[in-house]
Amino acid sequence: MVVLSGSARHDAINGMMRALSAVFLERDLDVDYFDVDTCTPEDWAALASLLSSGIVKFAVTYLGIGQDLSVKPQGAEHSVNAWEMFNIPFVKIHGDLPAYFLQRHVDIPSTSINIYASEEFLDFHRWALPDSKCLSALCEPCLIADTPRQTIDFRRRVKGRLVFIKTGGNPDELRALWREKLPETISAQLAELASEMLLVALKPGPFSVLGFVQEYFASRQIDSRGLESIVRLYVAQLDDYLRREKATLLAKALLDFPVVIQGSKWEHLDKSGAKAQFVEPADFQSLDTIFQDELGIIDMSPNVDKSAHDRMWRAAGSYTFTLANKSTWLEGLLPELNAYAYDFNEQSIQASVERALSHPDECVALGERYGEVFRSRFTAEAWVDRLIALADLARFKGAAQRPTLQPYYVW
Repeated sequence: MVVLSGSARHDAINGMMRALSAVFLERDLDVDYFDVDTCTPEDWAALASLLSSGIVKFAVTYLGIGQDLSVKPQGAEHSVNAWEMFNIPFVKIHGDLPAYFLQRHVDIPSTSINIYASEEFLDFHRWALPDSKCLSALCEPCLIADTPRQTIDFRRRVKGRLVFIKTGGNPDELRALWREKLPETISAQLAELASEMLLVALKPGPFSVLGFVQEYFASRQIDSRGLESIVRLYVAQLDDYLRREKATLLAKALLDFPVVIQGSKWEHLDKSGAKAQFVEPADFQSLDTIFQDELGIIDMSPNVDKSAHDRMWRAAGSYTFTLANKSTWLEGLLPELNAYAYDFNEQSIQASVERALSHPDECVALGERYGEVFRSRFTAEAWVDRLIALADLARFKGAAQRPTLQPYYVW
């Protein structure tokens, strides 16, 4: 199989794709890894040779990296999509709503398989691309950076710190951007929606930004069927705004505690007198020391309730305690950990942090239990086998020749 990756802030995409490559290797799959941003002419030639060999079962990429790769058949006047030419299933793993980078979720190539970890993301794909002819599917979480339990010093973690690994963002700056770039009525609508949204979206439980926007137009007797691009714009803006509000609320509540906030874009916070330590962001690999040595991480889901941020996949891999926001997903997996979790209000966040810092032994034990339960529920074998089965579907669907079965079924 082929894994395609590319550059991103803090090497996050390469880090994730290399971690997933390790999962494929554990399942005895041969992996050829290509970072499209650093490929040499020799690398491209090697990839072309692989694709034409007929041995590539499927390709895996993040956010559609490499989906436009083209080749020019011998004697042809125009280039064609390489994945389509060789009927190679092209698995796109997505970590966000298709409101972001919609062009990466479309039917390019026609052998695409869109993989989502969250129902909310798949629901949006279904709404935004109702005529899609490619496969799209949910996949359960996958263990990332699996660490042998015997190599972990759990006693060291008891003396460690809680670390909030997050890039921030000023919600007021986003409102200012709306005012600067958008027509006055559109900017005003977004500001109104943002304020109304916070009244309901910060509460525990499922919340659909798409449904909220659709209800907004319906309440004003506006048929949104002709406003698909506007609805998508509103959803993207409000989803971003909600993340900024949640992150800022969380960081502000952490200022009075001896925790670490690791990431950029926190200039809008008043850090004077803060007990929290702000440190610069680190690349994917460098974060290993946090998952291995510290008391645990503080996490925030990306506006989803029935799934988890991939950072929690990684925490499970190292049996790491995670102080997350309450969710249906976490309650279904490990109610004891969800009992530790916080709601999006200052009092709840601070109570959860204070409890964790006061009971480090309990937290370390709970992290170990989390790793055990995650492994029993979500195995790497099941995750890879699901991708293989989906790839088989896509390959069979696009095959030039398919078998004749009963006379009453015509392809």
